[in-house]
Amino acid sequence: MTVTANVTVGETVKLLAEKRFRSIPVVDDDGKMLGQFGVSNLLKLAIPASASAKGGMRSADFMNDSITDLQRRLSDDWDKPVSDYCDNDTQTLAPDDSLTRTVICIAEGKQDNIPVVDPDSNRLVGIISYWDILDHLLKKNN
Repeated sequence: MTVTANVTVGETVKLLAEKRFRSIPVVDDDGKMLGQFGVSNLLKLAIPASASAKGGMRSADFMNDSITDLQRRLSDDWDKPVSDYCDNDTQTLAPDDSLTRTVICIAEGKQDNIPVVDPDSNRLVGIISYWDILDHLLKKNN
C-alpha cells in the first residue's frame, strides 16, 4: 500500500490510523519512490516548531500543550500534499539484496518497513516489514 505525492496529510493520517501502519511509502504518479510518511512525521507537525527545530530544545517541560493545541498545529498542514512532509532519505533495498542485509536493515530499527526499489527505475516494487520477517521465522518453528 502506498500514497501518491498529491494525497493530503489528512488522508494519509487517516490511512495510517485505519490500517494501523507506522509509516507508508509516498510515490509519484509513475510509482517512483519519493520517501515515507509515518507517525513520527505526523508528531513533528503537531509539536511546537521551536521544539522540533534542528538542534531542538533539550527540554520542553515548561510547555504544557493540550491535545487541542496539537490538533490545531496539525490542522495547519492537514490539507497540504503529504510529499511536502515525507522523509526522502528513506533507506531502501534492491530486489536482489540478501536476506542478511534485509534483516540487518530491519534490526537497526530506524524504519519499521524497508521499501524495495528497482535501482534502475527507482520504482517501488515491494515493502518488507519486521512483521514479514517475524512471520517467516515463526513458520519454521511452528
